[in-house]
Amino acid sequence: MALLSIFLVGYCSQGEDKEICEVDAVKNWIRSLLTKRVTRVSGSSRKLSVEEIPPSELLVMLFQFSLFALLALSALEIAHLALLGEWNGEIFAAITGIIGTIMGILIGSKK
Repeated sequence: MALLSIFLVGYCSQGEDKEICEVDAVKNWIRSLLTKRVTRVSGSSRKLSVEEIPPSELLVMLFQFSLFALLALSALEIAHLALLGEWNGEIFAAITGIIGTIMGILIGSKK
């Protein structure tokens, strides 16, 4: 969580609880990442307008869960390597599956 707070400095106001604010900042970052932007030409003057379509709250929560699971499994793999000195294929398979899920969410949300 300390690494995450380095990237999220400035999102919290003075009166808010820091941990709650960090989670909200992560959700806002994910929401902006998954927001679809559609450019449209309107009228005879050919004026461009950009419409933003926000993602559903379920999609944001799924992406957030996947991201935190990826971080936890990566930390577990690093600890396994450091303590036991050998690679764990099952943890790596889970990491690969979660990366596939995250990529699917990112590609699917932009269409």
